[in-house]
Amino acid sequence: LFVDLAKLALSAGLIWLSFSKIDSVHAFTLLRTLHPGVVMAAIALLLIQHLLGGLRFHSLLAQLQTPISKLAAIDNIFVGFFFSQIFISFIGGDAIRVWRLVNAKVPVSNAFKSVLFDRVLGFVSLIVLIMLCLPSLVGIVDNEAMRSSVLVTVFIGICATMAFLLMH
Repeated sequence: LFVDLAKLALSAGLIWLSFSKIDSVHAFTLLRTLHPGVVMAAIALLLIQHLLGGLRFHSLLAQLQTPISKLAAIDNIFVGFFFSQIFISFIGGDAIRVWRLVNAKVPVSNAFKSVLFDRVLGFVSLIVLIMLCLPSLVGIVDNEAMRSSVLVTVFIGICATMAFLLMH
């Protein structure tokens, strides 16, 4: 009972701290100006992203000879996303994903590898997406220093990805 009360008090304190740092009246006014269609489109895109991520994760687990159901893989992605938001970091979400896989009788090494490979695939996908959008971005950005920093960052991302992929 004491632990539950402590968790409740900590959660209430964090919520109060969050709302004390923003102008909630202005924030809710801005929220009311959003068109419901835009909100629904954003939610739909997020849902599609996680469904596709769950299918990618299912495929990764199958490659590691650790098949779980597609529904369990999608559920794992949604739970990981939830905990990533709660712990304000992807590490908490990834830890929960590994823990849930181990509880589903997936060997620890395969659980860890599948979450790590899922992160790497996500990173590679982001790099590819950035590279596809780079020509139009370079045309939009006027500041030469900013344009150069974007190009250098993409180059570093590609090099880091290649280094990771070449590791044994």
